[in-house]
Amino acid sequence: MEASARKKKRPLAAIPENLEELSKPELIKIIQSLQQQVAKKHKGDEVVDAKALKAMRKRLRDKVVKAVKKMAHNDRKKPYSEISDGCASKAVAVALMNGLHPKSDTARMTRWVLTGNDVSRFLGIERLVHPVKFDGMVLSFGGAPVHVYAWAAFESLEVKFENASKVLTLKSRTYLAGSGRPEAQPRLLAYSRGEEGGLIGRDLEEAQIQEMMAARPGY
Repeated sequence: MEASARKKKRPLAAIPENLEELSKPELIKIIQSLQQQVAKKHKGDEVVDAKALKAMRKRLRDKVVKAVKKMAHNDRKKPYSEISDGCASKAVAVALMNGLHPKSDTARMTRWVLTGNDVSRFLGIERLVHPVKFDGMVLSFGGAPVHVYAWAAFESLEVKFENASKVLTLKSRTYLAGSGRPEAQPRLLAYSRGEEGGLIGRDLEEAQIQEMMAARPGY
């Protein structure tokens, strides 16, 4: 029984106790067997990590988009929205950031900052989030309720991993990119998809004004 118990404690590639007595070909065979098992284990770990990272990125993306849509936007406001999620380790957070150099890195916290279109690329979404809540001024005729279909663009995204709590926090800042339903705003839709002719913000407003002036009779 004792001999059997000792055998069960051996590693997967059973290493004989009489290594000194083995020939060179026999030793090489044992080493190759160990290398194959280690490589197989690492390959399995990478697959698991890749799946976990993909699921985590999707979860974070959905949370960020949902939070941004709830925040009120107007011409003067650049709201912040914040979400958080559990993160097993700093190594997972680093892998999630795809090698991006952190803005700060201490024993307590690691922080990354993305700006502009790098935010949407990191999240794996289009450049604009829509529709978002709108609380700007609107003209209402006859007291009828007015619904504004608004679009938001990312100004920045702060990603913060806290080592003690193992929590990953994403804080985004967005701004009003324009308004109008997708079928009525091809320029916004084009910008969101990174297509030619896309415009947002002041550039979009100026283009719309020029179109209105050009459409006037006798202009």
